[in-house]
Amino acid sequence: AGGTWLSVAPPAANSSPGSVVTITANPTGLTAGVYSGTVSLSYGSSGVTATSIPVTFTIGALPTLTGPSSMTFGYTLGGTPPSSQTLNIGTTSGSTTVSASVTLGNSWLSVSPASLPTPAGFTVSVNTNGLTTAQTLTGNIHVTATNGASPLDVPVTFNVSSNTLTVLPTSLTFN
Repeated sequence: AGGTWLSVAPPAANSSPGSVVTITANPTGLTAGVYSGTVSLSYGSSGVTATSIPVTFTIGALPTLTGPSSMTFGYTLGGTPPSSQTLNIGTTSGSTTVSASVTLGNSWLSVSPASLPTPAGFTVSVNTNGLTTAQTLTGNIHVTATNGASPLDVPVTFNVSSNTLTVLPTSLTFN
């Protein structure tokens, strides 16, 4: 008993001393939790049960990376470039090494160093060189872990504003 996750190989073996039976638990398709099953060893043509072996299979939840849901930088054309910000990354269990890379916005966005142990504090910077118009730029930092945790994507918004004063209406008439 144990459904599709529990198997025995070979399903039949001779009863000579030293015979080996391998019991395998396969986590494919299972979620975190505790699973119970039984392996029964029987002998003879009548199938008399000699031993019932209880099997417990525990699957823990994978750790999760933790960090901010997004980052935002602001810059006024001709002004002082924005300071770097720290991207803090942790994990819900244990410690691991995480790697961070820019997957969108490579021309203006950077993250360093490439990898750190958790808790990690990456430095995120934006480059204002070549920016001449007001615009909103979007980027992404992709974080992966060596402990099997699902990757974390941190969207980055870079708001570039103009330093030009605009007056509306453009003319006034007095009578």
